[in-house]
Amino acid sequence: MVWGRGGHGELGDGIDREYQFPTPLVSLDDKEIVNVVCGEGHTVVLTEDGRVYYWGRAQGNHSTDVPKPVPAPLTRDAIMIAAASTYSAAITCTSS
Repeated sequence: MVWGRGGHGELGDGIDREYQFPTPLVSLDDKEIVNVVCGEGHTVVLTEDGRVYYWGRAQGNHSTDVPKPVPAPLTRDAIMIAAASTYSAAITCTSS
């Protein structure tokens, strides 16, 4: 569910608008989300299978108004995520 100001893609629904009440984010309906973190203008989620998706305002050409998977080398091994106003981070763990 998402709600609030969505002027820069922060809500991940592809529409720059505000939602006053919680609204389903259908593009991630098939994902089991275990953690959500937010920066000043972006959102990051971690799924049960260790994948990380992001959306919102970002540096360079990485801004997106719909959830996109974080590109390689981070593919399926994240165990924790964090975000602040201008950055995101992930802790990864590989099985031996």
